[in-house]
Amino acid sequence: MEAPLAAAIGAGIDPGDPRPRLILDIGAGIVEAAVIMRGRVHAARSIQYLPEHRAGHSLPRIPEHVRGQIATGIRHMLTDLPVPLRRTARSGGLLLTGGGARLPSLPGRLTAEMGLTIAIARDPARATIRGLARTCRSPETWRLTRT
Repeated sequence: MEAPLAAAIGAGIDPGDPRPRLILDIGAGIVEAAVIMRGRVHAARSIQYLPEHRAGHSLPRIPEHVRGQIATGIRHMLTDLPVPLRRTARSGGLLLTGGGARLPSLPGRLTAEMGLTIAIARDPARATIRGLARTCRSPETWRLTRT
């Protein structure tokens, strides 16, 4: 299972939902943007990076050049979708998951650059593992969306 799909499920998105949903999963060393629909990843982009470790800070940072690439990657990913799906995905906003979802300046920056509504998953750092656990407990739910 792809990490953005697991993160979406862990954030409470129904895997059978027919509407396209935008997910941005920000982990340690990788940012994955995906469009999730009917239990599948329909479009995806990823950016790998080396986290920056600053003296006096316990958490690593996403380098500035990577932050600048995120909106561009999402725009390119959206162009891979048919126009009606693109409109629906944009209107649903962007869900942030992963440990980097709580970066203080990221939601505002993405809103300003893309005009998207931004939501942060509850306990975003654990969304992927919650989604995997939910899928393991109810595999039939996920399998029904894959046919």
